[in-house]
Amino acid sequence: MFVNRVERIIIRPGHANHAACRRLCVATRKVANATLYHIRQALFAEAPISASQADKILKREHKDVYSLLPSAGAQRTTQLVGDSWKSWVKAKADYARHPEKYRAPPKIPGYGKGARTYVVNRNGYKIVNGMIHLSGAKAFGFQPVKTTVCEHQPFNAKADETVVTDIHIVPLGTSFCIEIGYIKETASPPLLDMSRVLSLDIGIDNLVAITSNQPDYRPVLVKGKVIKSINAKYNKDKAALAKEGKKRHIRSKVGKRHARIHDYFHKVSHWIVSECVRTRTGKLVIGKNPGWKQGVNVGRVNNQKFTAIPHAKLIDMIQYKAEEQGIEVVLMNEAYTSKASALDLDPIPDYDEARKQKPTFSGRRVKRGLYRTASRQRINADVNGSANIMRKEIGNEWISNHLRAGKGVVDTPMTITHIDARLSLEACQRASETTSNCKAA
Repeated sequence: MFVNRVERIIIRPGHANHAACRRLCVATRKVANATLYHIRQALFAEAPISASQADKILKREHKDVYSLLPSAGAQRTTQLVGDSWKSWVKAKADYARHPEKYRAPPKIPGYGKGARTYVVNRNGYKIVNGMIHLSGAKAFGFQPVKTTVCEHQPFNAKADETVVTDIHIVPLGTSFCIEIGYIKETASPPLLDMSRVLSLDIGIDNLVAITSNQPDYRPVLVKGKVIKSINAKYNKDKAALAKEGKKRHIRSKVGKRHARIHDYFHKVSHWIVSECVRTRTGKLVIGKNPGWKQGVNVGRVNNQKFTAIPHAKLIDMIQYKAEEQGIEVVLMNEAYTSKASALDLDPIPDYDEARKQKPTFSGRRVKRGLYRTASRQRINADVNGSANIMRKEIGNEWISNHLRAGKGVVDTPMTITHIDARLSLEACQRASETTSNCKAA
């Protein structure tokens, strides 16, 4: 099985290639804006042109702009502008037919400011002894960079002989990120039991609440303290710098926040998939609502925290790592899962804006993240939500069997304050055993 992956190299201020990356990305913005200008003006003149036609116009009439980039990079830039334009035209036509699918009319592509991502495909570089040489980049002062995914690849390699695909140089605050796309062959997935299911409820205080349909698996809460502390530090530093008028310094803080969250999400997603493999779980159900960040109202403070955490990035990481292991991933609409009582087997309706009468449930959420059932039993609210997400996917039989057998469905969950490579729940799942990062809630 072959999958697409990305190797990332961060180029910080002071790196030998930092100035070269800036020159390449600024030149990319100029070429992209010039291409977009001709496409827009042709549209306004009611004589639309394609990106390839705009490319020819630039070569003929604005050679000074086109030659700002190496030929492979300039050509790829005009292609990407054309792709974004085609997407807008397609979205505009679809909006005319189905405006209810959109929150607002699609906006025409606009001109960029500052730096823009520089992209080249396999006709714009070669790899020699594990070093990537970008064609024409020497004029910008760009030095070859080391990659760990490929030792040798000729210039403009054949498609069936290609390991490294596109290379992106992405502006990231005051830094740059060289993203090296490559094709990876994965090992055979482990033997899994498709009847075993884990469900995930994504949140704030508890970043992930995990429930299993296996009777011997205690619920798990991965606390969101690490992400909240990263955001709190960023907000504090940003406010202080803004007060001092050091706006350019804020960009470096943005890059650091992005890198720290990206790193921790990789650790969390890797650990969750490792748990699935350890327990031979074949299906992963993740709660997610379409457009859940827009118009959210969970209180002024929580609104700020919820929208500041890139949950979609975490879900994407979990999804691709799980699929690499042969685990089926289901994204489940989590409407009403926090309001329904899992232990009382409340029916969970689908969300409907046209519904005149709001659905009622036997329990309700109370203070400090607790949910009170019809029998006035108090259980963790996020674990209740996670169990309901699973109920929406596989029904009530599993939870009914647990209740009849006296097995804990929403037992006191294990809490994980910080994910690291050494953490294993195998010992934590046994009663009364804990590790430094894993304890009973």
